[in-house]
Amino acid sequence: MARDNTKYRVEESVYGKGRLVHAVVATYIERYDATLAQLEQIFPGSLQNKNGNVFITQQEYDERLSKSSDVENRFYNKAEDRLLTHDGITIYVSNQWGVGNVEGFYQQAIKQGFTIEKIISSSQATLEPFFTASNENTMSPLNQILYGPPGTGKTYHTIEAAVKAAEPTFTWATRDELKAEYVRLVADKRIRFVTFHQSYGYEEFVEGLSAKTEGNQIAYYEKDGIFKTISEDADKYRVTKTVESDRDFDSLWANFLTALSQGENGIKVNTVRTFFTVTDVDNNTIRFEKDKGDSTHSLSVKTLKAVFNGEREIKGGLNPYYSSLIKHLSAYSNQTNTVHTERKNFVLIIDEINRGNISKIFGELITLIEPSKRKGAEEEIELVLPYSGDTFSVPDNLHIIGTMNTADRSLAMMDTALRRRFDFIEMMPKPELFNNKQIKGIDLTRLLNALNKRIEALYDREHTLGHAFLFPVYNEQDEDKAFKLLKAAFKNKIIPLLEEYFYDDWNKIRLVLGDNQKSDEIRFVKKHNESYDSLFGSNHGLETYEESKTCYTLMAFDGKNSVWDNPQAYVAVYASIK
Repeated sequence: MARDNTKYRVEESVYGKGRLVHAVVATYIERYDATLAQLEQIFPGSLQNKNGNVFITQQEYDERLSKSSDVENRFYNKAEDRLLTHDGITIYVSNQWGVGNVEGFYQQAIKQGFTIEKIISSSQATLEPFFTASNENTMSPLNQILYGPPGTGKTYHTIEAAVKAAEPTFTWATRDELKAEYVRLVADKRIRFVTFHQSYGYEEFVEGLSAKTEGNQIAYYEKDGIFKTISEDADKYRVTKTVESDRDFDSLWANFLTALSQGENGIKVNTVRTFFTVTDVDNNTIRFEKDKGDSTHSLSVKTLKAVFNGEREIKGGLNPYYSSLIKHLSAYSNQTNTVHTERKNFVLIIDEINRGNISKIFGELITLIEPSKRKGAEEEIELVLPYSGDTFSVPDNLHIIGTMNTADRSLAMMDTALRRRFDFIEMMPKPELFNNKQIKGIDLTRLLNALNKRIEALYDREHTLGHAFLFPVYNEQDEDKAFKLLKAAFKNKIIPLLEEYFYDDWNKIRLVLGDNQKSDEIRFVKKHNESYDSLFGSNHGLETYEESKTCYTLMAFDGKNSVWDNPQAYVAVYASIK
């Protein structure tokens, strides 16, 4: 049996079967802050086989390892591959996946909202003709949107734009080198990715309230969204600076957390008259117990940092606790060391930016993303956020890159406030990239050109077909295989899109396909008339001006002597267009 080399593209990363499973589970935990129980419900062991395991806990792994070393070969067990659930349980993901069981997992992932594309070959070399790399060290705009019809490579080219923005001096010779740099930057969390949709809101993007059960009580806390999180992370690297270690909050706090994780009874912090014990830090909340009493109290990590940096002053009952904890942090510094920070750029990629309600998602922050209003600019603006009460501004080292499918929503319908604040980069179909390559006599350039000219005449240019739809055809060197891929592109991509564009108006679809200019035997859509009398009888009582109904039939893709297997049927699509 031939080896199955199917790969899977999730967002901008390509994986084999085992790594697909690991990536989906890891993303699910990050996206939904999932607990072990939730993971076991969504990804049960039965997805692998009858007695299988999509993942196991560290305790289960250690127990198996004590009996047999074979478990080491059956799970991703390197330190960087271990995953941590919301309830603090470490899990190991299985690497035992093949054609027989990965399909069930793949389908389950799709149901959970993952966009996964199967690809036959992951060879990047075949994509090089369509990748117009530029190594010029030009300055990337802070806010940009790549827009165009489907299949024009918007998401694909986002990789280049993101790397250029994050590392302006980086150069590359091949697509593989660029992709490797992109993966590195994603791993460093300097590039992050989010997809907008109709129900996405301010609470997920900026900040909102979340709830969890502590004991028998429901506790509410502010939860930061991806935009606020990356803005605050970027702000740490906004300027190049060198400070004494005892004046760098982040390094002191990291050392404090390390000490807290190693201790069994928390960390005792002395105040002027007594002491309190820090027991836990979670979701930017510091929990502590006083020397007397059983109740747990809390402080805010962000407030602590603001007080430490002299940006905020606490008055009232909590002041002794903040000031004592700040004094305690000095014990974690090395007075002979300095902390050096280099300026770094960060990038937030917003896929399908036009599918979200921009006013609802950005809220009052739409003004803050303007270059002139960013932190560090002359007209810098700070706002107070509604849930946390934190002061907030957008640093000038955070780039925002959006992608927009114009078939979903016209540029003219975009939120005016958004259009004023972004640079728009159009990406249209480029049939010329095929260089008039022929597959069984079918000129790919002329074929795509003809289809798009007719779509533009009947609809508009924003609903044309991107050249990426024919990538597999162009890249396949075996002509027979290439022709099968062309047929598949029409079956799975082009015809469904045309049905969507023209709302099942098959007369327009047949005009796009040029069927009205073809001989009957090579038409993709057959036209015929049905007599009302033959359908309903002579006394049907229908008030119509015509005696028959015009009907259309899409010819079957499969079966003996299918018209879709005839190269001349494709040639005839563009034959009349010079």
